Amino acid sequence: MEEKKTVAGATGGTLVNFVLLEQPAFDREKLLRDLQSEWALAGNGEKEVPATGNVVFDDQGMIAAVALIDAPVPEGEAEQQAKTNYWWPQAVQAAAAHKAHLLITVLPQGQASPVEAAKLLTKVSAAACAQPGALGVMAAGTLLAPDFYQAVADTMKEDVLPILNWVYFGLWQSEQGVCAYTYGLRDFELPELEILHSARRPVELRDLLANLVMDLLEGDLELAEGQTLDTGDGVPVPVSRSAGVAVEGESFKLGF
Repeated sequence: MEEKKTVAGATGGTLVNFVLLEQPAFDREKLLRDLQSEWALAGNGEKEVPATGNVVFDDQGMIAAVALIDAPVPEGEAEQQAKTNYWWPQAVQAAAAHKAHLLITVLPQGQASPVEAAKLLTKVSAAACAQPGALGVMAAGTLLAPDFYQAVADTMKEDVLPILNWVYFGLWQSEQGVCAYTYGLRDFELPELEILHSARRPVELRDLLANLVMDLLEGDLELAEGQTLDTGDGVPVPVSRSAGVAVEGESFKLGF
């Protein structure tokens, strides 16, 4: 379990992922083929090919772009984010091996919702994971393995939101109990969620947060100060809103 840390929240607007690469090489034509075959993207919407060889296209009023950056992610950020992935022991090693990265951006425009923009970002990032030498995806404040990211993205083909690619679920231990938080909901214009000083097992906290995140992003739930949630096990979960402990800004606190 990680130590408590404060993480900077997302700022909204343009959505960004990085795909780490072993070498500064980018197979542009393969990416276009993978976007078309896996997600039916980029075929008719591609913009004029820029001199850089980047991929730029529009989809449902959103602009997506993929650019090769011939350098590691600056300031050791990839290695720092890799340390937060408690499910992937090789994350730090993968981050340390990268020599270049793909910068993947989606600019929402018009009536595109944050969820639709995140779906497009995920589709493009998943296709980029098939690039030769892809080492990992920097997303939601952590580093995800390419095969994991692709598998989660594929759940969209069954109309399931890929929340594990969008939201990080952090765990830390306080003197009074187990604590948990989300990182990534601010991309969807929602406050982050926190559980503080719980006597329950870490997996119970993580499962509750994951279920709530899914309901929030599917539009099946709205949280408010003073609300009480029914989790189905007969234990009420009170909701409050105050300054974040492990996240910046305000967060919803769940008494669980």
